[in-house]
Amino acid sequence: MEWHSIDPVDEWEENRNDIIYTDYQGNRNPFIDHPEFADLIWVNVSSENDVEKLIIRKLYSYPNPFNPETTISFSISRKDAENAKIEIYNIKGQKVKQFSDIRNKTSVIW
Repeated sequence: MEWHSIDPVDEWEENRNDIIYTDYQGNRNPFIDHPEFADLIWVNVSSENDVEKLIIRKLYSYPNPFNPETTISFSISRKDAENAKIEIYNIKGQKVKQFSDIRNKTSVIW
């Protein structure tokens, strides 16, 4: 869900949700109060019998901050390695790098 990461909930939306709750409808938008619900509810489906398995893990690099390079270490099962990828995002949530072919690897240098 690209829209969810590109447009995170901000203070204006939280205030609007509060006003709608207190002054108008008496109910809240759960996706404003708990934006993580969107990731739990929506999944990518290509057919009725084919649901994509998505595993997200935070990986840390050392040193951080780094200059000019850093090593990102990881472990992944052979079963999951074929479609695995590492995506690196900046502080604004923008993807800045992707490592797609990480089969038979335990680290990447960026």
